[in-house]
Amino acid sequence: MPMLGGKWLPWMLLRVRNRFYPGMTLEAQAAVISQLKPHTKNSFLEPAIFEPWHEMLSRYLFCE
Repeated sequence: MPMLGGKWLPWMLLRVRNRFYPGMTLEAQAAVISQLKPHTKNSFLEPAIFEPWHEMLSRYLFCE
């Protein structure tokens, strides 16, 4: 968290509906949100000690 100034970014908070699915109906949002899995806070709080992209194939998708 030091890199973030000790504050959670808005997209890290549990208010998922308005952050990621604004163009969907409430019913469609509920269907997608119900499929989300928990994500540990430690992945944000602990420093990264391993960079997996050096050992595994990575891809990026750029959209305009």
